Amino acid sequence: MNIIRENVDELNTVLTIKLEKNDYEEKVSKVLKDYQRKANVHGFRPGKVPFGLINKMYHKQILIEEVNKMISEAISKYMVDEKLKILGEPLPHIDDTKTIDWDNDTEFEFKLDLGMDVKVTAKDKIPFYNIKVDKELLNKYIDNYASRFGEYVKVDIAEEKDLVKAEIIQLDAEGNPLDGGVKVEETPFLVEMIKDQDIKKQFIGIKAGDVVDTDLKKAFPSDAEISSMLKIKKERVVTLEGKFRVIVKEVNRFNKAE
Repeated sequence: MNIIRENVDELNTVLTIKLEKNDYEEKVSKVLKDYQRKANVHGFRPGKVPFGLINKMYHKQILIEEVNKMISEAISKYMVDEKLKILGEPLPHIDDTKTIDWDNDTEFEFKLDLGMDVKVTAKDKIPFYNIKVDKELLNKYIDNYASRFGEYVKVDIAEEKDLVKAEIIQLDAEGNPLDGGVKVEETPFLVEMIKDQDIKKQFIGIKAGDVVDTDLKKAFPSDAEISSMLKIKKERVVTLEGKFRVIVKEVNRFNKAE
Protein backbone atom coordinates (compact mmCIF):
# COMPACT_ATOMS: atom_id res chain seq x y z
CA MET A 1 0.00 0.00 0.00
CA ASN A 2 1.24 3.46 -0.88
CA ILE A 3 -0.02 6.80 0.47
CA ILE A 4 0.89 10.07 -1.24
CA ARG A 5 0.10 13.45 0.34
CA GLU A 6 -0.38 16.59 -1.74
CA ASN A 7 -0.84 19.89 0.08
CA VAL A 8 -3.13 22.07 -2.03
CA ASP A 9 -2.91 25.08 0.32
CA GLU A 10 -2.77 25.77 4.05
CA LEU A 11 -6.27 24.41 4.60
CA ASN A 12 -6.59 21.59 2.05
CA THR A 13 -4.72 18.33 1.53
CA VAL A 14 -5.32 15.45 -0.88
CA LEU A 15 -4.36 11.90 0.09
CA THR A 16 -3.88 9.34 -2.70
CA ILE A 17 -3.99 5.73 -1.50
CA LYS A 18 -2.91 2.95 -3.85
CA LEU A 19 -3.54 -0.75 -3.25
CA GLU A 20 -2.07 -3.66 -5.20
CA LYS A 21 -3.34 -7.24 -5.25
CA ASN A 22 -0.77 -8.49 -2.73
CA ASP A 23 -2.00 -5.88 -0.22
CA TYR A 24 -5.48 -7.37 0.12
CA GLU A 25 -5.38 -10.86 -1.46
CA GLU A 26 -4.47 -12.77 1.71
CA LYS A 27 -7.16 -11.04 3.81
CA VAL A 28 -9.88 -11.66 1.23
CA SER A 29 -8.87 -15.31 0.92
CA LYS A 30 -8.95 -15.75 4.71
CA VAL A 31 -12.50 -14.37 4.95
CA LEU A 32 -13.65 -16.55 2.03
CA LYS A 33 -12.27 -19.67 3.72
CA ASP A 34 -14.13 -18.72 6.90
CA TYR A 35 -17.32 -18.39 4.82
CA GLN A 36 -16.61 -21.84 3.35
CA ARG A 37 -16.52 -23.40 6.84
CA LYS A 38 -19.83 -21.81 7.86
CA ALA A 39 -21.78 -21.65 4.58
CA ASN A 40 -25.11 -23.44 4.34
CA VAL A 41 -25.72 -24.01 0.62
CA HIS A 42 -28.47 -26.28 -0.69
CA GLY A 43 -27.02 -29.53 -2.02
CA PHE A 44 -23.87 -29.45 0.13
CA ARG A 45 -23.14 -30.46 3.69
CA PRO A 46 -22.06 -27.59 6.00
CA GLY A 47 -18.35 -26.93 5.53
CA LYS A 48 -18.21 -28.99 2.31
CA VAL A 49 -19.13 -26.29 -0.21
CA PRO A 50 -16.40 -26.04 -2.91
CA PHE A 51 -14.16 -23.00 -2.46
CA GLY A 52 -14.66 -22.07 -6.12
CA LEU A 53 -18.41 -21.76 -5.57
CA ILE A 54 -17.94 -19.69 -2.40
CA ASN A 55 -15.48 -17.48 -4.28
CA LYS A 56 -17.97 -16.96 -7.11
CA MET A 57 -20.80 -16.11 -4.72
CA TYR A 58 -19.04 -13.83 -2.24
CA HIS A 59 -15.71 -12.62 -3.68
CA LYS A 60 -16.90 -9.22 -4.86
CA GLN A 61 -18.76 -8.44 -1.65
CA ILE A 62 -15.83 -9.42 0.56
CA LEU A 63 -13.31 -7.62 -1.66
CA ILE A 64 -15.23 -4.36 -1.31
CA GLU A 65 -15.56 -4.77 2.46
CA GLU A 66 -11.89 -5.62 3.01
CA VAL A 67 -10.56 -2.86 0.74
CA ASN A 68 -12.77 -0.26 2.45
CA LYS A 69 -11.63 -1.53 5.84
CA MET A 70 -7.96 -1.31 4.81
CA ILE A 71 -8.44 2.23 3.47
CA SER A 72 -10.11 3.36 6.71
CA GLU A 73 -7.39 1.80 8.88
CA ALA A 74 -4.61 3.22 6.69
CA ILE A 75 -6.00 6.77 6.86
CA SER A 76 -6.38 6.61 10.64
CA LYS A 77 -2.83 5.33 11.09
CA TYR A 78 -1.39 7.90 8.67
CA MET A 79 -3.05 10.82 10.48
CA VAL A 80 -1.74 9.58 13.84
CA ASP A 81 1.79 8.98 12.50
CA GLU A 82 1.92 12.36 10.72
CA LYS A 83 0.14 14.14 13.60
CA LEU A 84 -2.44 15.63 11.25
CA LYS A 85 -5.30 17.61 12.75
CA ILE A 86 -8.27 17.76 10.41
CA LEU A 87 -11.75 19.25 10.39
CA GLY A 88 -14.56 16.75 10.01
CA GLU A 89 -13.97 13.51 8.10
CA PRO A 90 -11.96 12.71 4.94
CA LEU A 91 -14.17 13.05 1.84
CA PRO A 92 -13.87 11.58 -1.67
CA HIS A 93 -11.78 13.91 -3.83
CA ILE A 94 -14.04 16.35 -5.63
CA ASP A 95 -12.36 15.81 -9.04
CA ASP A 96 -11.95 12.03 -8.77
CA THR A 97 -14.33 10.63 -11.40
CA LYS A 98 -12.66 7.25 -11.91
CA THR A 99 -15.08 4.31 -11.69
CA ILE A 100 -13.91 1.12 -9.98
CA ASP A 101 -14.57 -2.17 -11.75
CA TRP A 102 -14.73 -4.51 -8.75
CA ASP A 103 -15.13 -7.54 -11.02
CA ASN A 104 -11.92 -7.02 -13.00
CA ASP A 105 -9.62 -4.43 -11.40
CA THR A 106 -6.77 -5.77 -9.27
CA GLU A 107 -5.19 -2.42 -8.38
CA PHE A 108 -7.16 0.35 -6.71
CA GLU A 109 -6.54 4.06 -6.23
CA PHE A 110 -8.52 6.32 -3.91
CA LYS A 111 -8.20 10.09 -3.52
CA LEU A 112 -9.49 11.81 -0.40
CA ASP A 113 -9.81 15.47 0.52
CA LEU A 114 -8.76 16.53 4.02
CA GLY A 115 -9.68 19.87 5.53
CA MET A 116 -6.83 20.92 7.79
CA ASP A 117 -7.31 22.42 11.24
CA VAL A 118 -7.84 26.18 11.14
CA LYS A 119 -5.63 28.39 13.29
CA VAL A 120 -7.85 31.08 14.82
CA THR A 121 -6.43 34.14 16.62
CA ALA A 122 -8.02 36.85 18.73
CA LYS A 123 -7.99 39.13 15.68
CA ASP A 124 -10.18 36.81 13.58
CA LYS A 125 -13.89 37.56 13.30
CA ILE A 126 -16.31 34.67 12.88
CA PRO A 127 -20.09 35.13 12.46
CA PHE A 128 -22.25 33.73 15.26
CA TYR A 129 -25.67 32.44 14.22
CA ASN A 130 -28.76 32.30 16.41
CA ILE A 131 -30.61 29.27 15.03
CA LYS A 132 -34.38 29.55 15.16
CA VAL A 133 -35.94 26.10 15.61
CA ASP A 134 -39.05 25.63 13.50
CA LYS A 135 -41.89 24.47 15.79
CA GLU A 136 -43.39 22.14 13.15
CA LEU A 137 -40.04 20.42 12.62
CA LEU A 138 -39.47 20.16 16.37
CA ASN A 139 -42.87 18.51 16.84
CA LYS A 140 -42.08 16.03 14.05
CA TYR A 141 -38.89 14.99 15.88
CA ILE A 142 -40.76 14.64 19.17
CA ASP A 143 -43.45 12.54 17.50
CA ASN A 144 -40.79 10.38 15.82
CA TYR A 145 -39.04 9.61 19.13
CA ALA A 146 -42.34 9.01 20.91
CA SER A 147 -43.26 6.49 18.19
CA ARG A 148 -39.87 4.76 18.27
CA PHE A 149 -40.10 4.12 22.00
CA GLY A 150 -43.82 3.35 22.13
CA GLU A 151 -45.39 -0.07 22.65
CA TYR A 152 -48.50 -2.12 21.90
CA VAL A 153 -50.96 -2.65 24.76
CA LYS A 154 -53.94 -5.02 24.85
CA VAL A 155 -57.39 -3.40 24.49
CA ASP A 156 -60.96 -4.73 24.48
CA ILE A 157 -62.42 -3.35 21.24
CA ALA A 158 -60.67 -2.73 17.91
CA GLU A 159 -60.40 0.66 16.24
CA GLU A 160 -59.11 1.40 12.75
CA LYS A 161 -55.46 1.89 13.81
CA ASP A 162 -55.31 -1.25 15.98
CA LEU A 163 -53.43 -4.51 15.51
CA VAL A 164 -55.49 -7.70 15.50
CA LYS A 165 -54.04 -11.13 16.27
CA ALA A 166 -56.20 -13.93 14.92
CA GLU A 167 -56.45 -17.57 13.93
CA ILE A 168 -57.26 -17.89 10.21
CA ILE A 169 -58.83 -20.97 8.61
CA GLN A 170 -59.62 -21.56 4.94
CA LEU A 171 -63.29 -22.52 4.31
CA ASP A 172 -64.95 -24.68 1.69
CA ALA A 173 -67.96 -23.69 -0.43
CA GLU A 174 -70.35 -24.67 2.42
CA GLY A 175 -68.53 -22.49 4.94
CA ASN A 176 -66.82 -25.34 6.78
CA PRO A 177 -63.05 -25.68 7.43
CA LEU A 178 -61.50 -26.98 4.21
CA ASP A 179 -59.72 -30.35 4.49
CA GLY A 180 -56.03 -29.75 3.74
CA GLY A 181 -56.70 -26.03 3.48
CA VAL A 182 -54.59 -23.21 4.86
CA LYS A 183 -54.67 -22.74 8.61
CA VAL A 184 -52.55 -20.44 10.73
CA GLU A 185 -53.00 -20.44 14.51
CA GLU A 186 -51.98 -16.83 15.10
CA THR A 187 -51.11 -14.03 12.72
CA PRO A 188 -51.20 -10.23 13.15
CA PHE A 189 -52.65 -7.60 10.82
CA LEU A 190 -53.54 -3.92 11.04
CA VAL A 191 -57.20 -3.06 10.54
CA GLU A 192 -56.26 0.07 8.57
CA MET A 193 -54.43 -2.09 6.00
CA ILE A 194 -57.73 -3.64 4.86
CA LYS A 195 -58.45 -2.10 1.45
CA ASP A 196 -62.15 -2.96 1.08
CA GLN A 197 -64.16 -0.47 3.16
CA ASP A 198 -67.11 -2.82 3.81
CA ILE A 199 -64.76 -5.53 5.12
CA LYS A 200 -62.85 -2.97 7.19
CA LYS A 201 -66.11 -1.95 8.91
CA GLN A 202 -66.58 -5.60 9.97
CA PHE A 203 -63.33 -5.45 11.95
CA ILE A 204 -63.87 -2.07 13.59
CA GLY A 205 -65.47 -2.81 16.96
CA ILE A 206 -64.54 -6.51 17.12
CA LYS A 207 -63.08 -8.06 20.27
CA ALA A 208 -61.33 -11.26 21.36
CA GLY A 209 -63.50 -14.28 20.58
CA ASP A 210 -65.37 -12.67 17.68
CA VAL A 211 -65.49 -14.55 14.37
CA VAL A 212 -65.59 -13.03 10.87
CA ASP A 213 -65.87 -15.03 7.63
CA THR A 214 -64.38 -12.91 4.87
CA ASP A 215 -62.69 -12.81 1.47
CA LEU A 216 -59.03 -12.23 2.31
CA LYS A 217 -58.02 -11.58 -1.30
CA LYS A 218 -60.59 -8.79 -1.47
CA ALA A 219 -59.50 -7.40 1.90
CA PHE A 220 -55.79 -7.57 1.08
CA PRO A 221 -55.27 -7.34 -2.74
CA SER A 222 -51.48 -7.73 -2.35
CA ASP A 223 -50.28 -11.35 -2.74
CA ALA A 224 -47.21 -10.46 -0.66
CA GLU A 225 -49.37 -9.34 2.29
CA ILE A 226 -51.50 -12.49 2.17
CA SER A 227 -48.50 -14.83 1.86
CA SER A 228 -46.94 -13.16 4.90
CA MET A 229 -50.19 -13.28 6.86
CA LEU A 230 -50.91 -16.94 6.05
CA LYS A 231 -47.23 -17.95 6.22
CA ILE A 232 -47.29 -19.54 2.76
CA LYS A 233 -45.35 -18.99 -0.46
CA LYS A 234 -46.57 -16.18 -2.69
CA GLU A 235 -47.05 -18.60 -5.60
CA ARG A 236 -49.70 -20.47 -3.58
CA VAL A 237 -51.72 -17.32 -2.96
CA VAL A 238 -52.75 -17.27 -6.64
CA THR A 239 -54.56 -20.61 -6.22
CA LEU A 240 -56.53 -19.60 -3.10
CA GLU A 241 -60.30 -19.35 -3.51
CA GLY A 242 -63.31 -18.73 -1.30
CA LYS A 243 -63.56 -17.28 2.17
CA PHE A 244 -61.49 -17.54 5.34
CA ARG A 245 -62.62 -17.64 8.95
CA VAL A 246 -60.90 -15.07 11.13
CA ILE A 247 -61.11 -15.91 14.85
CA VAL A 248 -59.94 -12.92 16.90
CA LYS A 249 -57.48 -13.84 19.66
CA GLU A 250 -56.33 -10.42 20.78
CA VAL A 251 -56.59 -6.70 19.96
CA ASN A 252 -53.61 -4.42 20.54
CA ARG A 253 -53.28 -0.64 20.34
CA PHE A 254 -50.03 1.26 19.85
CA ASN A 255 -49.32 3.84 22.54
CA LYS A 256 -46.60 6.38 21.95
CA ALA A 257 -44.08 6.93 24.73
CA GLU A 258 -44.76 9.71 27.22
